[in-house]
Amino acid sequence: MCQPMRHAHIKIGDGDPIPMLTTFVKEIRAREKDKEKVIARSNAKYALPAFEVDRLIEGRRTALLEQPKISAEQIEEEIENERWQ
Repeated sequence: MCQPMRHAHIKIGDGDPIPMLTTFVKEIRAREKDKEKVIARSNAKYALPAFEVDRLIEGRRTALLEQPKISAEQIEEEIENERWQ
């Protein structure tokens, strides 16, 4: 695969922008099982288990649905009160 050079400019602090080229990324072959191992290790380190995510989503959903209902008239009244403060 042909990878063209990429150009970028970085600026540190108040200095002038500095031009730079990114390096080539060497393409390597990886076995599917090795890719899966890396993904599994990454998930174990950074991702929550699915049951925990489901529990968090359900908790947020419940909290959202339990919020007090406010009528349009109450909202208009609050807006009107804020205008005069």
